[in-house]
Amino acid sequence: MARTSKPWYWEARKCWATTLNGKRHTAPKTVTSEHEAWAWHKSIVEGSLRATVGKRSVADLCELYLEWDEKRVNAEQRDAQSHDLTVIKLSRVCATTIAGVKVGKIPATSIRGQHLKSMLLEWRGEKKNGKRLSVNYCRDLASTFKAVFNWAVGQDPPLVPSYPFAKTPLPKAPKPASRFATRKEAAQWLRFLWRKGLRDFALLQRCLIHSGARPSELTRATWDEIDWDGWKDKVGHSGAIVTRTEWKSARKTGEERRVYLPASLCRSLRRRMEGLPDPDSQPIFTSPRHQPWTASNLATTTQRFVKEAIDAGVPLKSSGPDRLICYRWRHTAASKLLMDGVPIAVVGKLLGTSAKMISEVYGHLLDESIADAASKL
Repeated sequence: MARTSKPWYWEARKCWATTLNGKRHTAPKTVTSEHEAWAWHKSIVEGSLRATVGKRSVADLCELYLEWDEKRVNAEQRDAQSHDLTVIKLSRVCATTIAGVKVGKIPATSIRGQHLKSMLLEWRGEKKNGKRLSVNYCRDLASTFKAVFNWAVGQDPPLVPSYPFAKTPLPKAPKPASRFATRKEAAQWLRFLWRKGLRDFALLQRCLIHSGARPSELTRATWDEIDWDGWKDKVGHSGAIVTRTEWKSARKTGEERRVYLPASLCRSLRRRMEGLPDPDSQPIFTSPRHQPWTASNLATTTQRFVKEAIDAGVPLKSSGPDRLICYRWRHTAASKLLMDGVPIAVVGKLLGTSAKMISEVYGHLLDESIADAASKL
């Protein structure tokens, strides 16, 4: 069944438009009011007026995708900040020039994998504030662009005949930090946050440091997902388990993610929960403005506090591969477990990843351990 359509004002073209059966129609410039637009729209639906239909450009396709994405925001299926970032990324994509033509003006059906490769080369050559765009940022732009076409193929009817990037991989992400954060750095970081009065944020950082969890696994967790007596340490103290059904590899593995929290963190978390009127399904952690965390908000907030800590004399790094980011505590946890002799399979299970990934990312640590063991023979 075709979806109900209505006329809307196309700000970029300064004219009224409507979409029928996957095709966009633009009204004549003589149509200036909403009343006239509805009359024009009705005439198109009834087939009494020839519609102005052109080839859908990449910019048109991106705009349709953003309209769909905005509906997800209104339905509370996506946060507004992530939508705004997508708008910025797609605007940059459409403004990119390859072979003398802006990507936004290229017909969507003409896009091929080679176009994306040329765009990546163009982005890698750009500079922002005197610095070249990072590989991660270029990957992000390309991933968002690919998402638009992946969505377009899945529409009924499809907005493009096929997905053009099946054989166009994203550039490889840079290797993780060569030097993992130490417990001393963690203590200095937590001490600064505590003295600054950022106790809730400090508690989130403590949980990341001592659990090795992905930031999203804790920032999206709710109070009712905690089992306060999930496990016991060697001394007999009860630790908590946060069970997440929605996490990075949920669809791939079909398993729940279990994040283990030590007893010392449980005491702090219980005190925090007791201060809330009705925790239940509320997020365990919220931003300093008492809003749910998003990935971008967490990253910018962390970098702001890191900069303040550096200005206050705390020996941290805000740039380069060794800069302090929330995900770095996960690398620290993995490296510490491996250097303590914990089997790879156990480390992978504890951190919610595969033994293969542990071997690939942290193989240099295993090599050092093997060399150290060989020297004792």
